[in-house]
Amino acid sequence: MKKLCVIGTSHVGALKTGWDAIKAEQSDWDIVFFGAPDFGVTERLRHVKRRGSKLVSVEKYTREYFKVTSGGQAEIDLEAYDCFLVQGAGIGINLIMRTIYSFFRSERHAMSGGNVLVSEACFSDAVKGLFLSSVAARLADEIAAAVDTPAYLVPSPCPSEGLLSATKTSKKVWMEIMRNWQKIHAAGDHIVLEDQYRAGLDAVRAQGYRLIDIPAEFYSAPCFTKHEYCKGSEWLQDAKYEASPDDDYLHMNGRYGATLLKSFFETVSRETG
Repeated sequence: MKKLCVIGTSHVGALKTGWDAIKAEQSDWDIVFFGAPDFGVTERLRHVKRRGSKLVSVEKYTREYFKVTSGGQAEIDLEAYDCFLVQGAGIGINLIMRTIYSFFRSERHAMSGGNVLVSEACFSDAVKGLFLSSVAARLADEIAAAVDTPAYLVPSPCPSEGLLSATKTSKKVWMEIMRNWQKIHAAGDHIVLEDQYRAGLDAVRAQGYRLIDIPAEFYSAPCFTKHEYCKGSEWLQDAKYEASPDDDYLHMNGRYGATLLKSFFETVSRETG
């Protein structure tokens, strides 16, 4: 039996729920999850560092979450796994919106505002730099430095199309994200951002990282996931896997997680023969 180590943020909730639904038909695999939710917009996985052949968090919060999600393990023994999958951790469309688009526009963008106008090349290079300097890329490098075991990366989910018609959310940060995406969609800039996002993913691949594509069936439009994959979503929060709030348009459900894992297993099977 092959052993997969999944490392991620609160989004591993969808993968864990999806795995519970399909593991009987994937008898060749066993998965151990190591997840730690972000604190607001601060990535907790940034505290994870390599010490020899182990990945160790220098922060107690993340160590405790690792124990919860893995069944008691506070550290990741890199020699214990046949494969690694890192979800999100700095690679995703929402991060582009929050960290680059919120402050800069390229000449291709239509939405006006008090933002700094930069060239398309500058904006695209910023996206590429964002992904290549991500925690996900660093963790892949740390794994490669310690063991000769493949590490795959998969982006965070794109937001649900449901937020486009939403009027309120229970969290301030979600409200801001909702309003921003509604404006972006109304201006048509989601189409441009999709192109820039894809170029960033291509840059990650060009540097030799193994990147899993989000299945095309998930998308309802550029940058947006069909709401059927969000409804009844699961996340990792409060030291457990649980149903996320109904007004959570950023986390996905077990069906999303199961489909993504199946796509991952198919990719690994093709590459390993």
